[in-house]
Amino acid sequence: MALLPICLALAFSLTAVGSSHWCEGTRRVAKPLCQDHPGELHCLLFIRNSSSRKRDNRSQAVQYIWETGDDKFIQRRFHVGLWQSCEESLSSTGVLWLSITAEVLNILLILTSTILLGSRMSYHSSGFHWLKVDASVAILMVLAGLLGMVAHMMYATIFQISVSLGPEDWRPQTWDYGWSYCLAWSSFALCMAVSVMAMSRYTAARLEFTEKQRLQRGILPPMHECLYGSAAPTLPKRDQEWKWLHAAKQVIILARENNKANRTDSPENMHGVNKMGVIAVLILPLLLLGISGLLFIYQEVSRLWSKSAVQNKVVVITDAISGLGKECARVFHTGGARLVLCGKNWERLENLYDALISVADPSKDVAKEVLDCYGCVDILVNNASMKVKGPAHKISLELDKKIMDANYFGPITLTKGHVTLLPNMISRRTGQIVLVNNIQGKFGIPFRTAYAASKHAALGFFDCLRAEVEEYDVVVSTVSPTFIRSYHVYPVFFRKLTYGVHPVDVAEEVMRTVRRKKQEVFMANPIPKAAVYVRTFFPEFFFAVVACGVKERLNVPEEG
Repeated sequence: MALLPICLALAFSLTAVGSSHWCEGTRRVAKPLCQDHPGELHCLLFIRNSSSRKRDNRSQAVQYIWETGDDKFIQRRFHVGLWQSCEESLSSTGVLWLSITAEVLNILLILTSTILLGSRMSYHSSGFHWLKVDASVAILMVLAGLLGMVAHMMYATIFQISVSLGPEDWRPQTWDYGWSYCLAWSSFALCMAVSVMAMSRYTAARLEFTEKQRLQRGILPPMHECLYGSAAPTLPKRDQEWKWLHAAKQVIILARENNKANRTDSPENMHGVNKMGVIAVLILPLLLLGISGLLFIYQEVSRLWSKSAVQNKVVVITDAISGLGKECARVFHTGGARLVLCGKNWERLENLYDALISVADPSKDVAKEVLDCYGCVDILVNNASMKVKGPAHKISLELDKKIMDANYFGPITLTKGHVTLLPNMISRRTGQIVLVNNIQGKFGIPFRTAYAASKHAALGFFDCLRAEVEEYDVVVSTVSPTFIRSYHVYPVFFRKLTYGVHPVDVAEEVMRTVRRKKQEVFMANPIPKAAVYVRTFFPEFFFAVVACGVKERLNVPEEG
């Protein structure tokens, strides 16, 4: 009964893998030149040298099409499979081969199960060794079904990513899964059904076989049959007592042998336990391998999806020569973005060899340069920042202005200056602006007055901007970590920062923010996060705690 479903599963898998109708749809392609004959309605034939008509050489002929706009295109159907695709994607080739390998292993496991089940059906013996065949078929079919499921899901994910990352002239207008994909999932369903049937039959046969063995070992002949057989002759009373004692002794011996046979440490039972241990030892590595494969697939799919969020997008990163700027450039470059890196040191910018363009102009000229080069900007990462620490009365007003220029006027100038990126995003109704701020934009810390003020101003500006551009589908995000580990410090610093969030962690969080289109992210320990709420609901307590910390302030050298 189980042989027919397993044969159908094998046939479905072979047909699905060998066909190229996993996904079907329509694409808009340009019409071939001059579908009509030359000289008719939509086609004009022009021969440059009319004196060469005798040779009828039309190699230099020019053909014109009068159709324009959407009339120049036609809807053409397409279909793809494991071995035939419309476009090759180098980034997902490894995952595609992993999917093909899983499909091949699925077919091999189904074929092995078919052979075992066929041999089981050919011989009608009901010995215990045939139960092992049923158990093996059940395990193999479960593994085949799981491999097939993973392979189908990987291929579907690869195709969806290829569609989303492909060029505009290649992307399908409409598409859906084809009959090959349906056959592949039908094979998976049959594999699971065969596995359940084989396991049920194995369980029932195992119980029946065990019960028969128990009955055969447990049934003992009556005492008079042990002595006399089927006939019980009449004997003297003394002889009968002796015979009954002898029979009782034999019954005790048989009972001991039966007990010994049923003991768990008997050779037969120990042999069965050893077999179960061997099976467990074989299954555990397979389970670990399956879990590792699923984790690997999850990581690959997450990487591909994160890459698809910025693939071929124009990303502007300010202050790219800082630690966080370099990490953001690395992360976005790995994702396939077209980078525009801004910084104050041209030599350091040239060291970022993975950048597509390096700009060393002021902020007001960066937007014009970028729009002239690329025509649009998809993602803007405002990362430029200047840090200073010291008492307010010892920091000059000129330094305060420099900090405001770098931390506040720099991002808003690049966003909404004379030639800006914001109107371009609004007109295209797409784009994302990311501000790498600081948690001091939520509450101030002593000895960082100008820095906290600039972060408050930037956060307030982008919070208002978020509400204004929401109707244009432009996303404004703010990422507010604590101190970022950086070694590019201003000379007023009395010491370098040796604590805070690592730039790699912040760069990865920026990538997640872009991918998930988050609006606000805090990267801090529980204490700074709690301080934000304490500042809001219990301001007097917060100010008292901060004032106590001022008394233990460190000496800061005066500005030189």
